[in-house]
Amino acid sequence: MPSINPDAQRALTEKRGKELDKWIEMKCVRFMSGIEPFSPTLSDLPTEIIHHVVEKMQSIDRLRARKVCRSLRSAVNKFGLRFDHILLYLQKESIEIWLGRPKTIYTTAANGSLSVIHNRQEKLIDGENFVERAAKDFKIVSNHAREIKIWKNTYDRRDIFTTFTAFLCSKKCILVEELILWDFSLDEILTILSCFDANVLKKLELQWIESVDQFKRITRLEHWENTEELKIWVSNFDSAIIVYCFHFKCFDIHKLDEFPAHIAIQIRDDLLRSSTFHSCNISFDKSKSNPIEIARMFQPDYVGGNEFKIEFSNGNDKFDISLWNFDANNYQLNVKRL
Repeated sequence: MPSINPDAQRALTEKRGKELDKWIEMKCVRFMSGIEPFSPTLSDLPTEIIHHVVEKMQSIDRLRARKVCRSLRSAVNKFGLRFDHILLYLQKESIEIWLGRPKTIYTTAANGSLSVIHNRQEKLIDGENFVERAAKDFKIVSNHAREIKIWKNTYDRRDIFTTFTAFLCSKKCILVEELILWDFSLDEILTILSCFDANVLKKLELQWIESVDQFKRITRLEHWENTEELKIWVSNFDSAIIVYCFHFKCFDIHKLDEFPAHIAIQIRDDLLRSSTFHSCNISFDKSKSNPIEIARMFQPDYVGGNEFKIEFSNGNDKFDISLWNFDANNYQLNVKRL
């Protein structure tokens, strides 16, 4: 937090004290005149004092405060909300939003009402659908997070995803730097990305994509072009797609279906000559790859074993290039600019 000049801090304290004194004096006069009872609440305080209180609040408390009244909402909007991480968990019968602990759960109560549970307290609301209400609240907080993670576990409840994203995408794009999507199909990923501002997104992580058929569709998006970092975790990724990752500053791919020699040549001749490239980690199937052949693409006289570490220079820059046993079935190639 930036330091404040002692004289400026003292002047600010005196100003707030005078504001409070005026407010108390006014309330006392009105009370003694029989105009109104003297029962002040936080929202009755002078704007300067409300702002001082809101300034000291955590983001989760500011979120609650903005729902109390117009003056508190105005104060919260002035100082803003900021969450480091937000987790959205779509399930078969409920939706959870995590802004830290505790989580907020949206579901349907036994009587058919909307049930919102937070900090072990339940609120029942008639006439609202739990998916739409969760989408509405998520929209409020989503623009105030550095990272958003969305995890789908809805099984056959396709309607939950459809209803949620329909509401989400009906508003203006969400501004977030990092987005993690877990257990979505390629079509669903394309739908979700359309809800996020491509000019703000800097890091994209796709975990356990249900299918990678026609993956090139995502590479045509502005989000793909503008993002600086990429992580993909999928059972079998076509090695030919890797060239579409060469514009990223950093990328991790798990796992390629194979790692033929021509991919190593493309990395050596194209990727390592990119001025923006910093590092990549690529895991691939052992049974369809030849580590020694890969090593010789960077060091022609290499005579070592399957695991290696090479310092490679292309005349302009130097790189650490290593290959090791990632697990029983896969190798991992690590490349890092020195």
